[in-house]
Amino acid sequence: MVQSIYYILTTLRHQNSLLIFFSCFYSPDDVLRLLASRVDDSKDFKICVSRTDFYQRAMVQWQRQKRGTPGNTLRVTFLGEAGVDTGAIRKEFLSGKSDLIGEIEKHLFEHRGHQRGKSPIYSLSNLEKGFFRTAGEVFSVSLAQGGPAPRFLRPWCFDYLSSGDLDESTLTIDDVDDAELYNLIKKVEEEETDLSAWNDQIINCGFTGAIKPENKEAIIRSIVLHATLRLVPLLKQIRKGLEVYNFVDILENHSGLCQQFFVPGVVDDDDDDDKGHKPLLMSELKEFKISLHFDHECMQRMPEHKICFPVVSACARKITFPTVHMGDYSSFKSVMLQAIQFDNGFNRF
Repeated sequence: MVQSIYYILTTLRHQNSLLIFFSCFYSPDDVLRLLASRVDDSKDFKICVSRTDFYQRAMVQWQRQKRGTPGNTLRVTFLGEAGVDTGAIRKEFLSGKSDLIGEIEKHLFEHRGHQRGKSPIYSLSNLEKGFFRTAGEVFSVSLAQGGPAPRFLRPWCFDYLSSGDLDESTLTIDDVDDAELYNLIKKVEEEETDLSAWNDQIINCGFTGAIKPENKEAIIRSIVLHATLRLVPLLKQIRKGLEVYNFVDILENHSGLCQQFFVPGVVDDDDDDDKGHKPLLMSELKEFKISLHFDHECMQRMPEHKICFPVVSACARKITFPTVHMGDYSSFKSVMLQAIQFDNGFNRF
């Protein structure tokens, strides 16, 4: 009996699954640490992309890699740019100037008006291309390797990702993000006598009863279900991508801890547009500091130059200001505005 228990524990330890086995997750930090421990650093998952048409090329390059998998350490290079990726370029790829997470949000998800949280854009072509699965892989890699959380999903979408199932009885009009279908709902709600102008649209939503005002409630319910349930194959493909690092298993068993990685407003009401720049681990957040350095010797190194700009070192979390060119507020403002105009990342040229 003792030998059997020892064998089980040894096997689980080698599979980085001991934490799940004992269900000893106490915080989202525990989830992130486990994901990070499952990154296979014996190989690199190398992506080389251009900043031109970044989204399409990044998604295709991600899918075409043969020598590594998303389970390996992500290494990124940009065409025509020097640099070895020790982590900073990866973060830039996922959340910085290039921002693959943000591009995925913009191209594959939509929301209605000011509503917080988004659902997938209904697109069979993107489904056929496997872009939703790639999105799921990117989400997993980002969380495991120091990138931002994809904190922009509707709660009902997260519920499906975490469970693989959907309780359609919980879906409401507020969950409809498709503008055309939402407008159809509003037209049905407002019409008092004749719905015949929208017969075809209502029938296309799967309603098979008599299309007349007294059946409004049933008609609207059909539209809501049509608008949301047709997105299930897209969510299913995202969930397939989340199998990297066996993340789906963690989602199933600890959905409460994982929800804040996907749903806005679960933890606080901070501006989610800044999500790519915030450390996810609480320990990292407490230790996060940006140091300011001042360069007093640029004229000695380059006597003929007229101006130089602040330099940001992402890995070192350091900003260096050229004090020779910033003697007063007016010159400081002028240099900063020029730096932002020429390159808002304060990159070296």
